[in-house]
Amino acid sequence: MVAYTPANNIKKIATGDESGTWGDSTNNNFDILDRASNGFYTLDIQTLDTSGSGTAGSSANPYVLPLSPTALLSIGHYKALRLISSGTLIADTHLKLEGDNNARVYMMQNDTTANTGINIVVFQGTFSASRAAEVAKEQFAILLADGSGASTSSVRHVTEDISPLTKALTIIDGTADASTPQLTVESTNTTGLSGPFINLERNPSEVGTANDFLGGVLFTGYNAATGTPEKIVYGAVQSRIKSPTDGSENGELNFYVASGGSPVAFLELGHESAQAEVVVNTAGGDVDFRVQGDTLPNLFGTEASTDKVLAGTNAARVSGPANHLVQVEGDSNHPAGISVTQSQTTTAGPLLTLAKSNNGTIGSSTIVADGDTLGTISFAGDDGVDLANVGAEIKTVVDGTPDVNDIPAAMEFRTTAATESTPTTHLKIFNDGAVRFTSDKSIGVGTSSPSSTGGAAFSILTSRGPDASPQWSRSPSAMEFIHSVTISDQPYVFFGLPNDEYLPAPRDSIRMFNFNAFDSYVFELVSVVPVTDGAAINAEAYVSGIGVTPFFDTGANYKLNNTAQTSFKLNGGGGIGSDAYQGLTQSYTLHNAGSLSHSKPFIPSNGGYHSTSGHATAGTLAMSYANGEVVVSGIRFGAASGNLSTGRIRMYGIRKSFDY
Repeated sequence: MVAYTPANNIKKIATGDESGTWGDSTNNNFDILDRASNGFYTLDIQTLDTSGSGTAGSSANPYVLPLSPTALLSIGHYKALRLISSGTLIADTHLKLEGDNNARVYMMQNDTTANTGINIVVFQGTFSASRAAEVAKEQFAILLADGSGASTSSVRHVTEDISPLTKALTIIDGTADASTPQLTVESTNTTGLSGPFINLERNPSEVGTANDFLGGVLFTGYNAATGTPEKIVYGAVQSRIKSPTDGSENGELNFYVASGGSPVAFLELGHESAQAEVVVNTAGGDVDFRVQGDTLPNLFGTEASTDKVLAGTNAARVSGPANHLVQVEGDSNHPAGISVTQSQTTTAGPLLTLAKSNNGTIGSSTIVADGDTLGTISFAGDDGVDLANVGAEIKTVVDGTPDVNDIPAAMEFRTTAATESTPTTHLKIFNDGAVRFTSDKSIGVGTSSPSSTGGAAFSILTSRGPDASPQWSRSPSAMEFIHSVTISDQPYVFFGLPNDEYLPAPRDSIRMFNFNAFDSYVFELVSVVPVTDGAAINAEAYVSGIGVTPFFDTGANYKLNNTAQTSFKLNGGGGIGSDAYQGLTQSYTLHNAGSLSHSKPFIPSNGGYHSTSGHATAGTLAMSYANGEVVVSGIRFGAASGNLSTGRIRMYGIRKSFDY
């Protein structure tokens, strides 16, 4: 029985066979051996299409490299094949090796020239991309066909001449893993500074130029594409020349990772404009950076899609009035905070600078202008929806005309009222050091509800003791001037009613009765003349209390010599002349005005009045408001009949006393 060798189908001649033709068979076998060992053949791959269809080259209708199973001379016996084409080939032209059970080694050179970019896909048995090998255009490859059968046979590269960043050597080993690698480079050098090296060297005869690639390492695998899986570069390391200048050579090393099907530069080590740098997200895509701490998974990082630097979180969000570049967040285990510490033996301390330029290009300079904001510190809170809500701000603005080495500036302190959504400036320190309260709000130390108001002209801020709020005062004495009214033909003169039409604007800013600041109040009447000749001048209390609607009391709650009255009788009820030179001049002190448990004495001092019959002493009879269950928060002065004509009434406060 005739038998053939498994690789090249060489005829084995049995003893006694081939009588008379033994020599012919032997010589044919020698020719096969010659081709298989060192034979070279230039093959027009298109001559292998014998179908006449003109569609050869697909995986379903490939060109077939013949290998006779009966020891007949075939092109497939040649060891080395140079593949050319006389016409146009389809992309990824397929070449099948005949003989599914023949293990062979081929050397192939793809020199097809009719069209560019044509890969020749070489396979054995039934086609499968995972069991085929590509010979790229103008490349040389050594291929191993294992001849394991139609459904399992495969063709693999033994070695291949390729361009940078593709494989240079294929080692097939089905048992390799992390503990038994396919390739090990071992150095037997026993010196401490030596070890194994792998050198990827560009052609030493070629002068390097900027951006020349020097080589790389690819990490490839196949995807899960339906039908034929595709080979994908999932990772790569690549190096290139940045500057070949003698003495100033600069290089670059890039790390690529597949993203969306294509390699993306995640990390770059190198130089840009001669500056050494490390760049994350070199391509400027949506690639984030994250550093994990011992217990905090998001210690530090970036979110590329929002152009943010993050600390303590990987979720970017808006806090305060702007989408800031840097976001720091904490929780109960990692409180949010930034520490700036200066360790130095001199007087220098840490520095935090907020700076502003009027140039729209980063790194360029244009002088700022009057009114420009130099920086703002905002304090924001969560309203249940987001953190874009500012409760207070400290803001610095240019205050004047800037010049070289001269930036005049003011500082504003801003808060948001309960009914407002944006902060308002309440305190401003100007460039010359002047301080202004821009609205009439209280000042307190150690209290959220201070009682004093912003100071008027010529006021001073005075201490009330170690446990009290400071107060605005108009003089440093125990008696402080509060308010003065010049009378001009009006029915009443009011003190303490903030919205009365007879008070000067702004009426809401006048708070005269201040029980936290003053024990008693002094009212000084100077030449107060009634329009009606002989009319008396009286005073009525404006009272309020718990469950009491404020009102002017005209009932019998006033006492004069223990006699009930309907008002304070300032001149004992006597008549006062209406001429300009006549009138009432007298001082009265109101005590206990803020008490809910005492009567309110109204004590006159020595004074007098001018009536139609001449001069008279006003008297020193004590009066009082006898209702101790209400407070007196206002006084109105008026004539018993008609208006008040002329004169002046001044109000003073006697400050509370403290034990030190």
